[in-house]
Amino acid sequence: MTDSKKRIINLISAYLITFAVFNLGGFASTDIMLGLLCVGIYAVLCRVTGITDIVPVNELWGDRVIRRTSFIISVIWTLLYIIYASDRLGGGMENRLFVAVYTVLSVAGIFVFVYVTVQYLIAHVMAYATRETTEVDITRFSPRRFLIYAGIIFVCLLPLFLLNFPGTMTVDSFDQLNQARGLKPYSDLHPWAHTLLIQLFWHIGYAISGSVNGGIAFYMIIQMIIVALSVAYAIESLAEAGLGRKGCIAVLLGYLLYPYNPAFAITMWKDVIFSAGVIVFTITLYRVALALKWTARDIVLFVVSSVVVCLIRHNGFYAFIMTMAVFVLYMFLCTRRQNGGEKRGGRIIPVCGMTLAIIVFTCIFNGPINNAYNVEPVEYSHNLAIPLQQVARVVSHNGTIPASDYEMLERINTTEFLRTHYEPGGADPSIQWVAFGDMAYLEEHKPEYLGLWIRLGLRNPKAYFDAFIDQTRGYYTTMPPEQTEYYGILPNTDGLDNTPLIAGSKRIKINEISGKLYTVLPVYAILYSPGACLQLLMLGFALILIVSGKKKSRSGYALIAYLPVTALIFTVLLATPLCADLRYAYPMMLCMPVLIAITVITF
Repeated sequence: MTDSKKRIINLISAYLITFAVFNLGGFASTDIMLGLLCVGIYAVLCRVTGITDIVPVNELWGDRVIRRTSFIISVIWTLLYIIYASDRLGGGMENRLFVAVYTVLSVAGIFVFVYVTVQYLIAHVMAYATRETTEVDITRFSPRRFLIYAGIIFVCLLPLFLLNFPGTMTVDSFDQLNQARGLKPYSDLHPWAHTLLIQLFWHIGYAISGSVNGGIAFYMIIQMIIVALSVAYAIESLAEAGLGRKGCIAVLLGYLLYPYNPAFAITMWKDVIFSAGVIVFTITLYRVALALKWTARDIVLFVVSSVVVCLIRHNGFYAFIMTMAVFVLYMFLCTRRQNGGEKRGGRIIPVCGMTLAIIVFTCIFNGPINNAYNVEPVEYSHNLAIPLQQVARVVSHNGTIPASDYEMLERINTTEFLRTHYEPGGADPSIQWVAFGDMAYLEEHKPEYLGLWIRLGLRNPKAYFDAFIDQTRGYYTTMPPEQTEYYGILPNTDGLDNTPLIAGSKRIKINEISGKLYTVLPVYAILYSPGACLQLLMLGFALILIVSGKKKSRSGYALIAYLPVTALIFTVLLATPLCADLRYAYPMMLCMPVLIAITVITF
């Protein structure tokens, strides 16, 4: 039997064993440990069955750099897993000694398992990465392939769209649609720029069809086209950078085989077009960093995608600033190195000018232009999700609160509301505590309440820490998402409903299967967990650093692709209202196949 056949059999066997452990062991399908288990079992089977090309892996197993990298990743992943599984570490024991023993043994076992498996994985990858590679020149772009990819994506999105015609509408969707229809005043709770896009395309669709559903459907079709073009452009750009045909197909399948992607594409949410902008923004920065030059196409797409990133979601503006600060520094250092230390502004001045122009435009749009059209600003309480959760935790858990600070809290609203409504991981009740109280007084006395927040934190550090962990752990641990995708038009006061154009009698069952598919398929489901995806990005980041050191090459350009999603996750951790909502991390989820491919290209 050939090695290739043995590998296929070993891979299938490893997955079957992993599935049995998942099913019988009570693991969540998104648990990254199941992925490591599958890799570990596969490695053992390859050794047992005598795969002949594992010699390079054995030789790299003891490499000092690989050992150190594996150790660092294992420490981080173990700490994150402790946060995720903290309620299970003690084995359900009540005796403190037994709890301590169970915890120590569990943590030690997790670390050893992660360390050994990650070290094998890195060594296996590096066995191929150390082979000679040729420089890649980004000069080829095939409009034909690009349109074929876009066409395939759009056609694959159509069945779900027709099944749930005219698309998916949630509470947020109706809020923006009613603004677009002139039934409500403009509000920036959901970015006004996105509301204007809905208004434009909905009115065109309404004019053509004469119906509200027709307007919704037209917007959804435009959104599907935008998504298809964005993903297809990323794939074709990867082909330019050296990704082979099989790799491009794998990236395409990485998008199509995850039901949340088609489901999001037919949902009227800001997150969809925003994420499409992020993927184009990401691939454009990668192309420029790789070639160290700007083409006309890169300039146009950089400007368009940057405007989308800055205007379509509130945190995008801050992520853009963080990303471009690092990118400009990278370009400056690479330019100096390439020119023997000589300063040249030919590559730096354009990017600085475009970045500054986009920042100024965003400030003008969100300031004077919004004011000119009487756009109601987002309520101040929505910017305080994390601090409000921390204060609510102190109150609801009877923390230490001096009488004077207690009176300040009562000045906003009754603290009894926080005692009875506080929800770990969901900031809506805490936000409502301010919104239903004297929010104007809070805004007028920001410095005083900032001091209150600091004082309570110093007196109740554990409550603050626990509140932050409970509010954010879904974005850095392997826990399953608490909210994923929706299907169809949710109950509403406008009397709108779905009118399926295909398989209407089976719509509910098909939607149910799509929504629950990830819950029954371990390993596959890892890309449903924002936190697990972030951990994989850590691994990819480390692999690129190792490759860069081994090859002595300028592979740092690949790390540029990681900047946008890293900055976005950082901003989410500072202000997320929900613990594990997939839509808040959707830019990272959409970019994951592309980032994996970029990491592979680096090898």
